[in-house]
Amino acid sequence: MDLALRQKDIDFIPEYITEFELKEFVEVIQKHMSSTSFGSLILKSCKKTKNGYRPSKDLKTKIDKFVRSFPEAELAQEGLECEARSEYDYNESCIKKGLPFANTNMFKGPSNEEIKKLWKKKREEKRIQQESITSVSICLKRKGLPAEVVNEHITKQMRYK
Repeated sequence: MDLALRQKDIDFIPEYITEFELKEFVEVIQKHMSSTSFGSLILKSCKKTKNGYRPSKDLKTKIDKFVRSFPEAELAQEGLECEARSEYDYNESCIKKGLPFANTNMFKGPSNEEIKKLWKKKREEKRIQQESITSVSICLKRKGLPAEVVNEHITKQMRYK
């Protein structure tokens, strides 16, 4: 792997972890490691709220330094995988912060409602097509045509629609 080409990923992953994954990390520490010395050190660096602990800026800088201490090859590889699943989330937060490098024209896929409407439309079209093929085949059978001719007609109709 050419590390010069992956510098973007090396810079991306520590920012992503401190921005999006740190809350989950603190919640896990609070639930499972609050009695350990490592857990208490991390929780002391957090802000205490009604709902639990939230990461402070001090903790974010510590975690950022910790993540950057990993070898660059590992950071680049994780950055590739992480960027593939989270580039949209990261870009949205950058837009909210008003950062100049945020991509405002990033592709946004269809919403769940649009997908549902399209699916219903396609399903209805398929049902109508099926009914028309069935009605035509019934008419052809009534006219006394052989079954092979009717089946051939049906397969042609299904192929072209």
